[in-house]
Amino acid sequence: MIGCRVAVELLHRQHRTGNLFDIRVEMEVPGGELVVSHAPHHPRQKFAHPNLQASLRDAFRVAERRLTDYKRQISGEVKLHEEAFAGQISQMDPAEDHGFILTHEGTQLYFHRNSLLDGEFDRLEVGDRVHFTEADGDTGPIAYKVWPASRGN
Repeated sequence: MIGCRVAVELLHRQHRTGNLFDIRVEMEVPGGELVVSHAPHHPRQKFAHPNLQASLRDAFRVAERRLTDYKRQISGEVKLHEEAFAGQISQMDPAEDHGFILTHEGTQLYFHRNSLLDGEFDRLEVGDRVHFTEADGDTGPIAYKVWPASRGN
């Protein structure tokens, strides 16, 4: 790693739900930059922490994994296959056969019922952790393979 910048922003001052922090870790590495954004979008989200230490810990765990994966990739230890990421279901629309995944970077990815590898679209709920493989769709990035996190890779 050549350099690292960390930004911490207090999003809300909430008495009932606690304070939520937006944490962004930017790591300069040979050949590019790795960015981790740990931004909870809903105060009742399973992985939103009202305490700064827990939010920082989670953001740096993700950053450490990203750095380790990058090191393995540039040293040739792993082949460049589709990379599976973890996220959580942020929206479901069963009537329209699609939903959205909140990624660890804080972005939303569209997925269709047919994207689920196990075909259990109706069992998914908002807040469920899932793994996904991202691809470029007609209107931008989409999750084209999705499976529950408990199932593993």
